[in-house]
Amino acid sequence: MQIYSDIIESFPQELQLPMLKLMDRLREETLGTVKKSDFEELKGVVTALGAHMSELALAQRELAEAQRDTEKTLRTVVKEQKKIRSDFGGLSDSIGYGLEDRAIRRLPDLLQRDLGLKIEALDRRFIEYPGGGDDEVNIYGEGLLNDEKVYIIGESKSQLGKRDVDHFRKFLARVYNHLGAKIIPILVTYSVRPKVGSYAKEKIKGLRLYMSFEL
Repeated sequence: MQIYSDIIESFPQELQLPMLKLMDRLREETLGTVKKSDFEELKGVVTALGAHMSELALAQRELAEAQRDTEKTLRTVVKEQKKIRSDFGGLSDSIGYGLEDRAIRRLPDLLQRDLGLKIEALDRRFIEYPGGGDDEVNIYGEGLLNDEKVYIIGESKSQLGKRDVDHFRKFLARVYNHLGAKIIPILVTYSVRPKVGSYAKEKIKGLRLYMSFEL
């Protein structure tokens, strides 16, 4: 404004007032134009933003629907997996019990042949602990070895692995602490890798490892 004032003052005095009025009019028109254009621009921005928000809302609804469908599918898959595990577990139990039954029938002769052990009882039973709790013993027996009372504690595994060996070793420790007598540990399996067989005999003292075809 100071520049414009200096310019107007350079005009003859009789023209200064008309020039000031003209400048004021031009300023008002210019301001009006700017305000209108700004409004139009702002309206365009708001319209575009509204369209974007509508698209975003639609995308969120689609995402929510997809998530619900995914959760429904996942629940179905989990249900089917539980059924498969249950069916497989039942099949595994059937195979395991069949192997144990064969072992219970044949072990008296095998242990008599291999150790001179006279079996007095051999079956499947639970051991109950004084402090509560129990363990199911897949192959449980009592007998005499050189006139000494001994217990036969065994398990059967379709395919024997190192984890099974470690689990059985801990299981034997619990049973031994309860019985307080000599135990003849037995493992019966359909299949075992040589390294696992060596590992089992190294970790479990006095272990008798029988293959299914020996029964």
